[in-house]
Amino acid sequence: MTLDDYIEKYPTLREMPPLCIFCILTNYKEKIFWIDPDAFRKNSFFIIVNEARELINKLSFKEFNKNIDNYLNNGWFNDNDFFINKDIKTWIKDFTNEYGISLE
Repeated sequence: MTLDDYIEKYPTLREMPPLCIFCILTNYKEKIFWIDPDAFRKNSFFIIVNEARELINKLSFKEFNKNIDNYLNNGWFNDNDFFINKDIKTWIKDFTNEYGISLE
């Protein structure tokens, strides 16, 4: 499934992409997107998309948080198009606390 297929599958994404899908990290070969398909924050998750825009992995907040240091230490960086300007690890912690998402 490509990213376009995924967006087509969820009308909310198609109608309000700025509110529901954000590229947060990229290493030029793959990108990680934060997805909020139903506008319910507890259902948010991350997907990794390759250069062909094909989905190659889906991550929960727990999985993403567990691997964030590996991403950041291996050439991944915050995309300038993303709305979060502060440290991504701080954002994950604040976000999960605010919406009651467990990282354990």
